[in-house]
Amino acid sequence: MKPTWTWSKEADGALKFVIHVSGLTKSLVASTTLDIEPRRLILSVPKHAVLDINLSLTDAEIVANASREAEVLNGRALHVGDATRESLSGGWVGHREIEEKESKERKESEKGGEPNSTLLLKRQRDLEVEKAKAEWRVGEGVLIVWC
Repeated sequence: MKPTWTWSKEADGALKFVIHVSGLTKSLVASTTLDIEPRRLILSVPKHAVLDINLSLTDAEIVANASREAEVLNGRALHVGDATRESLSGGWVGHREIEEKESKERKESEKGGEPNSTLLLKRQRDLEVEKAKAEWRVGEGVLIVWC
C-alpha cells in the first residue's frame, strides 16, 4: 500500500506534509528512509509502495501519474492483448466503456483531487532542505514533515 499525504502552508511560510502510513510501528520507522530535495520528497517504507512527490515534473506528467495511481487503486490492470482492462471482480470491460469511465474520473479529479493538490504545491516555493524537520507519530500512523 502506498502512503497517502496532504500538505498545507503554515503561518510562518513552512510547507507541512502529513503522510499517513498504514501499519506504522517503531521498527518500521527505524528502517524507513526520507529524502528531501528542493523539488522532491521521497519516502521509502518497507512493504509499502514508495511515495515520490516530484515537483520537477511537468503538469501533464503529474496528472498522468495521478491517473495511473488511481487506476491501480481502483483495481484495474491492463490486458495487453485485447487493450482491455480486467476489474478485480473478474469481469472484462470493453475499450469504449473504459474511455468513458476514465474521462468521467478525470473530470472528477479536476474538481479538487490529488493532481490538483500536487499542482498547487508545485507552484509554491522550493522545499527548504536545510530547515526540514520531521516528526513520527507512531500511534496515529503519521509522519509530519515541515520544510
